Amino acid sequence: MQFGTIFKEDVKQLRSVLATHVATINLILLTQVVASISAAEDDRDILISYLESKIFVPAALRDVNGRVDISLERQQEIKTQLRGQSSILDVLGGKADETRQQLGGQEASIREIQTIVNHTLEKTKSTLTTATEVLYRVTSGLIHLSQITKQLRMMIQLCTTLIIEMRAAMSTLMELFPNLQITLQQVNRNLPTRLYLPTV
Repeated sequence: MQFGTIFKEDVKQLRSVLATHVATINLILLTQVVASISAAEDDRDILISYLESKIFVPAALRDVNGRVDISLERQQEIKTQLRGQSSILDVLGGKADETRQQLGGQEASIREIQTIVNHTLEKTKSTLTTATEVLYRVTSGLIHLSQITKQLRMMIQLCTTLIIEMRAAMSTLMELFPNLQITLQQVNRNLPTRLYLPTV
């Protein structure tokens, strides 16, 4: 409301001032655009002249023709090499067919070898199982033998201790026998020669 009623004239003056400045800016931009277009046209002319000089120079054409000839010679050499390689490939194909035939003949022998190998594997498995059983039995028997030997050692030790004790007892008895003989002799001496009823 303020700009519509009070500041209406001020706005008109501001627009007139800004219009002059906008017009000058537009003119400067147009001149800049024209200058860039003219510079681009000059660059285009220079490029066209350069390309025409490059295209229509006979030395460059000769270089291009020489390169084309060299490339044609290389292509011919490559063709000859490819022909030689094709012949070599044909020879290799024949050898491959021969090897295939040989392999087809060897398949039967390979199968026979496989059957023999399988049969030997089965036999070895059976022998291994029997060997393991035998070893198990042998180990169990050895365990029993070790137990028996331990018991025999215990018996021998007991016998040796008994013999030592018997020897000690016999030695003590042998030591006691003379004492008994002496005591018996003393008893015999002390006994009367005749027996009386009271002593009986």
